[in-house]
Amino acid sequence: MSFFSSLRHSATDAVKNATDKIHETENKASGFVGNLEDKLSGVSKLKDIGSKIENEVSDTKKGISDAIENKISDTKKGISDAIENKISDTKERISDAIENKISDTKERISDIPVVKDINKAYHIALDIKDATKSPVSALNKILPKNSELFSKIVDYTAGGVTDAQNKLNNSRVNKVFSFLASIEKSKLAGTTYSNLNYLNDQVAIKAPVDQDLSKTPTVSQLLNAANAEFTIDGTPKGLTPFLVNGKQLYTVDDATGMSSRVWLTGDNQVIISYQSTSGGDNMSINPVAGVAGMASNAQIFNQDVSGAQKSALKWANKVVQEAEARGIDTNNIFVTGHSLGGIEASYVAQQTGLGGIAFSATGIPSSSTAKGDGSNFLSIMAYGDPIASYASDTNGGASYVSWKDEGASSSLNHYGKVIQVGSESDNEALRKTVAGWTDGTFIDQMKTVGDVFKDFVKFHTLVTLASDLGVTLTTKANSNGLMTLNGANGTPANIGGDTIGQLTGSHSDAMVAQLLKNNSLAA
Repeated sequence: MSFFSSLRHSATDAVKNATDKIHETENKASGFVGNLEDKLSGVSKLKDIGSKIENEVSDTKKGISDAIENKISDTKKGISDAIENKISDTKERISDAIENKISDTKERISDIPVVKDINKAYHIALDIKDATKSPVSALNKILPKNSELFSKIVDYTAGGVTDAQNKLNNSRVNKVFSFLASIEKSKLAGTTYSNLNYLNDQVAIKAPVDQDLSKTPTVSQLLNAANAEFTIDGTPKGLTPFLVNGKQLYTVDDATGMSSRVWLTGDNQVIISYQSTSGGDNMSINPVAGVAGMASNAQIFNQDVSGAQKSALKWANKVVQEAEARGIDTNNIFVTGHSLGGIEASYVAQQTGLGGIAFSATGIPSSSTAKGDGSNFLSIMAYGDPIASYASDTNGGASYVSWKDEGASSSLNHYGKVIQVGSESDNEALRKTVAGWTDGTFIDQMKTVGDVFKDFVKFHTLVTLASDLGVTLTTKANSNGLMTLNGANGTPANIGGDTIGQLTGSHSDAMVAQLLKNNSLAA
């Protein structure tokens, strides 16, 4: 076989093999394409299934969402209805409870005797007003002179003050407040801080024995000591502060209004001076004591022994101990004060026997525990003074002291010997003023209160009393400018230089008679 023939046969075989290969490849490709088409068809079916699933999920979501929304809406409505019902029920229960509490409180209040009387008077007033068309006439008929209702109100008020004072003194509250109140006073006046431990002291004072009354402090010294209580830091001429640890011995009891400073005379005699109700300039640094003093005055008006008097007695015990530690006995310890301070001094002297002078003080109740007999004590007051005349033993006073139950005021006398200064005609004017209290209607009584206040300003002030006594005051309080200065109400008595002995001793009657002749002094 030739070369070309062989080459052709080889090429033909090659072509044939290639063709077979191509056909084989085509068949495989056709099979692959077929399989691929089958798979694509499967994918399409899967897409359809996915679409169906997606639609189903969407429908399920919407169903669940709608179900949840409906459930929430139902739950909200249920809760809202429940809350509304609960609120409505609670409101009803609270309203019922409040109504029951108010009803119960009203019932309890209406059972209080004073409230019963007030309620009764109120309804009577309405009835009378409808009948008479005159509220003034109604009040006059409801509240006549010395009415039982008035007495109960005063007694109830005084009792409430006593309870409050006892509670404060039995707690640490009063001790803390009184101590704090004394800090400013100590800064300004160099006084000791107030320590109320002495209120628990049970040590009794030994009464003076064989006291030489011709050597007591003078009227002027005692009045000036009382006047110094209207100042914050004033020191009377001729007196020096009684010092403890370099500071003047001082106290204030904010629960009762009792306040006091202690002085020494040039003869080494001790003067315990008690502050009046207002305390003058001291109101600017401790107004609480003034308010408490007013509360003690309510007890005094009820003819009780006030908390201020009891506190003053405890303080005197403390001062006597301090004085005795320096060799000064009770023969040389004296008490004084003006108005409430004078009432405190009177009570202290009555209970201990100490000597002294009370200026413009009321009477005080008699006492079975008294150690003093009043022989070393004076009560000096101005004619026409409605406060100092609140006693059984002075003209003009007894007529309105007797508002208490019969016999209750028979022992409300001034302690010691009473000396009245000024013009005796002022007592007659006072008697006419207070006549409306006992003889008039309720409206007359209220008018009397206003008239009495005018007399209080005119006759009760210490500066006016000093003029009546012819005493020069050596300290001046800024608050004195608020008081009416009338000068002497009669010829000045000019007894400022006299001792207690000169006014109580056997020779004093002749002197007093001479002064009476001059229409300047009465005892």
